[in-house]
Amino acid sequence: MNIDPNQSQDSRKIAWKKLPRWLRILLGVLLLLSALASGYTSITSSFYDPAPDTVLPYYDAIKHQDYATAFKYLAPGLKDVTSGAFITEPTFAQQAEDIDRPKGKVSSYTITNVAAGGRNDSSSNAKTYTIAVTRNGTSYDVNVYVQRQLSGAWQIIGFDTI
Repeated sequence: MNIDPNQSQDSRKIAWKKLPRWLRILLGVLLLLSALASGYTSITSSFYDPAPDTVLPYYDAIKHQDYATAFKYLAPGLKDVTSGAFITEPTFAQQAEDIDRPKGKVSSYTITNVAAGGRNDSSSNAKTYTIAVTRNGTSYDVNVYVQRQLSGAWQIIGFDTI
C-alpha cells in the first residue's frame, strides 16, 4: 500500500481554495489580528509598571495607618518569613503598629529602584521595588516584591519590613 505524503497537504490546499474568497480573506485577517493582539499583550506586560496600581496605594495606606486597605494589596497566602505562619489582616495590622510605636508613622516614601524579577521569579511577571521609607526623619530601604497573579492583577508577594 503506497501512501503519498503530499496527499493530505494537497487536499488541504484544495479545501482552502474551495472556500469563498471573502471567507479566506476574513480568516486571514482574523489570524493576523490574533497574532498582533498576542504580541501586543506580551510586549506591554514586559513594560507595564504595577507601581501606580499596587505599590503606591499600598504605601499610601501604610502612611495613613490604614492597614486594612494596605492588606488588600498583599497576595493571598502570604507567609511570615520568621514564623512561617500565614499573614492575616489582624497580624499584619499588629506588625505595622509594632513598627509605628518605636519608629513613628511613615511620613514619606519614594521608589528608588525597580528591578525586573522578584524573589523566586526572574520573568516579566515579577518586579522588585526598593522604597526609601522615612519615619521621624530617619530613612531606610524596604524591598517590596510584586508579582502578576493568574487573574492578571499584580499583588505584593513579599516585603522586607513595613
